[in-house]
Amino acid sequence: VENYKLLKEKGIGTYILFQETYHKPTYDKMHPKSLKGDYNYHLTAFDRAMEAGIDDVGAGVLFGLADPRFEVLGLMMHNAHLEEKYGVGFHTISVPRLQPAKGVTLENYPYLLDDKMFKKVVAILRIAVPFTGLILSTRETPEMRRELLKYGVSQISAGSSTGVGGYKQREEGNEVKFNVVAFFDIVNPETDEKNEYVIVYEDGYSEDDAFALKVINGEDGEELLEAI
Repeated sequence: VENYKLLKEKGIGTYILFQETYHKPTYDKMHPKSLKGDYNYHLTAFDRAMEAGIDDVGAGVLFGLADPRFEVLGLMMHNAHLEEKYGVGFHTISVPRLQPAKGVTLENYPYLLDDKMFKKVVAILRIAVPFTGLILSTRETPEMRRELLKYGVSQISAGSSTGVGGYKQREEGNEVKFNVVAFFDIVNPETDEKNEYVIVYEDGYSEDDAFALKVINGEDGEELLEAI
């Protein structure tokens, strides 16, 4: 708790920590002899943060490690516990998923989510926690990002390149990106707070498919685009 108090004193924003998986046998298997190897200690990290006064927290699991139905229930029970004990639940929930790759197959990872199941997970989370931000991984395709904005995702990264050689691809102009149509600001007349918005469309689409997103700054200074 004392270390969390130090973070609080330094003005930490949202404290984000992924449980990775709520399924303990899988968690133990994925974290052998590591600093994160204590399942119960990791699971109760948000409790220690809340006790230190940090009430802005974000969670997530890596979908595909265990049964997604179990993971969703785990997230909801964890959120309910925090709400009941501390009066506030998750500010955000991130929804990364394992993708098929060399050595990552249904034989080795039987709980890989296909697109249909992934959309269902996002929709269920949005219904279950309507006021919690849902953050989508940059590893998803542009088509999936656009689709999941309709299902309940509220934040997507604007500039991250998580793949091997991703920033090199950006330098060479090979990265799929947003094309900006226009920027505009809206000022709240009651608070004088000004927010920036951008109208964009993705490569492979026309300006007729453009949509508006709110520009926000992440805790690490990274620019994010938020659905409105």
